Amino acid sequence: MIRARALDFVIIPLLLAAPFLMLPWSGGSSESVRIQCEDGIYVYPLSQDRTVTVRGPAGNTVVKIESGSVSIIWSDCPNRTCMSGSVSRYPGTLVCLPNRVIVTVEGNGGDVDAASY
Repeated sequence: MIRARALDFVIIPLLLAAPFLMLPWSGGSSESVRIQCEDGIYVYPLSQDRTVTVRGPAGNTVVKIESGSVSIIWSDCPNRTCMSGSVSRYPGTLVCLPNRVIVTVEGNGGDVDAASY
């Protein structure tokens, strides 16, 4: 029979909790928003609130940067599926395919996207 020692009651919970304690630091720091469209590439700080309108083949796309997150609030594309959410952390991307607009949250994420053992 295996007997537990007093130190086992400290080490085992710490080992089980370690992956969950690292979750808030798993993403990189978000610093800027990159908007790519037919007119060019525009980069704005994620920390400053603003509304940007860019043109595409289907019409206008309105991108809103507010409170550290970015979202597409309006697009002249037919389905408007690009308006369904917002992103605030690196690496986050919003895409309006008919208007050929790509909105990316950029930051200091390091060199590795994912690792497995």
